[in-house]
Amino acid sequence: MNEIKISGEVVSIPKIFRTINNRIICKFTLKVTREFGNGCVYMPCNLYGEDAEAFHASADAGARCGIQGELIAVGKEIQVAGKLYVLMDERSKRAARAYTSAKLRGGARPEIRRL
Repeated sequence: MNEIKISGEVVSIPKIFRTINNRIICKFTLKVTREFGNGCVYMPCNLYGEDAEAFHASADAGARCGIQGELIAVGKEIQVAGKLYVLMDERSKRAARAYTSAKLRGGARPEIRRL
């Protein structure tokens, strides 16, 4: 079983891309403070599909969030492939509600670049 749940602060501005296979990916880095001892860990994270679009539209650097997913190895780097996210700060929650509302009305299309 390969499942991870982490929470922390988004330290890089989330970037959104579309792959050659037309898959949408949102990439960002999460600063996770250690529960025991000093220091923190910087985890590269990816979200996919509609979750990627919604996260990109609502979360910014400094947002607090929780990610659930699996650890994957990409080359020599360990990443979190997110399957679910939860925004924890009020500013991001308001932005997520605004994005969802705009999407229901037919707007809110983020600019997605090719990888």
